[in-house]
Amino acid sequence: MSGLRQPHACPVCAGTRILRILYGSPTADAMMAVDRGEALLGGCIVTPGQPDWECSRCRHRWYDPQDPARRRLDAVLEELASRTFEPPVPALTPRADGLHERIWKVKLKGRASRAGDQLSLQLRDRALREHRRGLDDQRPDGDAEAILDVRAEIAGPRSYLVTIARGGDAPNWDKVADTFVMHAMEALMGPIVSWQGVPRALWKLWPLPPPAFEPLATSPTRKR
Repeated sequence: MSGLRQPHACPVCAGTRILRILYGSPTADAMMAVDRGEALLGGCIVTPGQPDWECSRCRHRWYDPQDPARRRLDAVLEELASRTFEPPVPALTPRADGLHERIWKVKLKGRASRAGDQLSLQLRDRALREHRRGLDDQRPDGDAEAILDVRAEIAGPRSYLVTIARGGDAPNWDKVADTFVMHAMEALMGPIVSWQGVPRALWKLWPLPPPAFEPLATSPTRKR
């Protein structure tokens, strides 16, 4: 976000080396600023109230709610978040084995360099593991069954067709199966630009649970 007022010192420790936190898909200029130690990457998702600055001394993060540029951005984000999001969800179709599947179009920021059984199994296993972790937190008895079958096929230099089939009686599994595979895809293959032709950032408005793990796109930056 441009136009922010540069703080003179950290409000906690009075340190004067302040780093800008950058959000969204990083540009070449942003990566150069990170390499020079002038900025940090904050991830691809932009939401109201996110910190804009980090103190390099004490690592305190904050933003200035009185900054006009910050207030304008938050107003836009809050207005977008208030809209009803109706994503183009593919039809859930039955298969001969009793599972129901959706086929998604996925576009990555990087290259689609892997496919086949190994990637498909990794996506399935990671998605199931994280789903079960969240389910165990809510229901210690863990008596619900979640069945998942995933197939990832390269459809272009940076795109995949991802078939997600699900079965079982886990709560809301018809929807959350897709969410957990989406997060597994990010963790294994890097940032997603669009999911079914819709910018990745908008899918956070789909009423599904948040990921139980940090995707690659928002992993912590290295300390200097």
